[in-house]
Amino acid sequence: MAYRKPFSGELFEKHDVRAREALMKLLDGTPFEIKHNPDRFGTDLQVFRGGQYYCGIEVEVKDVWKGPEFPFADIQFLGRKVKQAKEDVVFVLFNSDLSSHLAIRGDKLLKLGSNRKLANKFSGGQQEDFLAVSKDDVYFNYFTMLARRTKA
Repeated sequence: MAYRKPFSGELFEKHDVRAREALMKLLDGTPFEIKHNPDRFGTDLQVFRGGQYYCGIEVEVKDVWKGPEFPFADIQFLGRKVKQAKEDVVFVLFNSDLSSHLAIRGDKLLKLGSNRKLANKFSGGQQEDFLAVSKDDVYFNYFTMLARRTKA
């Protein structure tokens, strides 16, 4: 069994609320209503349109992504978050200052992603499961474009 980094309240506090609020701000004034998911084991956010469930959103901040351009050939999503990967779930990664983001639907992540075991600065040298996709397979600043098209 692969290493699984324990939950970090510090990282959660540092990134989760501000990533959620950044996405909510992007869609403010659109026909979409975004709510925090009351199910702490579900997606971070729930999106509704016309009172009907539209999709779930899982947000994350990549500290190593500085500036508008994603600096790597592929994007790694934490393996433990893959349980959320479905057609009606969108994974959103923000850069460190929340000025850019990328998005991919959960079913596309499962279809195109390749399993990787990687160590990072949070895993203490141990390898953790990730699902990687090419940056060519994601949408950059998708919600910014969606907001521009749908604002009243």
